[in-house]
Amino acid sequence: MEKWKITEYRKQFDELRHEQDGVEYWLARELQPVLGYAKWDKFEGAIQRAMISCKTAEVDEDEHFYHYDRRVKGGKGAKIHDIIEEIEEQIDVIQEQIQSIMQKNLSSTSIYQLLLAFDKFYNDFTEVEQKEFMRAFIERIDIYPEKPDNGCWIKNIVFNFPVPINGKDIRELSLENETMLETCVLLVRTNVSEV
Repeated sequence: MEKWKITEYRKQFDELRHEQDGVEYWLARELQPVLGYAKWDKFEGAIQRAMISCKTAEVDEDEHFYHYDRRVKGGKGAKIHDIIEEIEEQIDVIQEQIQSIMQKNLSSTSIYQLLLAFDKFYNDFTEVEQKEFMRAFIERIDIYPEKPDNGCWIKNIVFNFPVPINGKDIRELSLENETMLETCVLLVRTNVSEV
């Protein structure tokens, strides 16, 4: 991690530090945004994992974690808090459902439309634009110094992002010692009324 980031984090932690009877402590709800957690339940899960790590390492978790519940015990405040908590849980569920729907929608219709549009635009690109576009997808291509017996000069392809191949997301595709089958297909649109 870069030194300036460490300094910035230390400054933020120092600003959030509390002290009582000579003991320093931090409140989880205040640390949550600094550590990049938008939702309390996700951060609470991280805290639980940290507590389990303490147990695994045979470190007394009570020396590092203290459960402090600010909720009002009993009365209207507790009921309101419970209602708010229930609503927040419902919001989280709905947001996850929306995200799932968006991913499903993106994975079918939108990708097909994108590919159709891509084909039209790519052919209109100049050779330089086509090369720049490919550089955005491919980090590097390793080739053999001499043409191998199988006729494929390409040894390895490294992509800039994970690419789904044979059901797996990969960033590097090795073509060494692999048999590649190339297939050409001609698709022709016919008039439906003639069929």
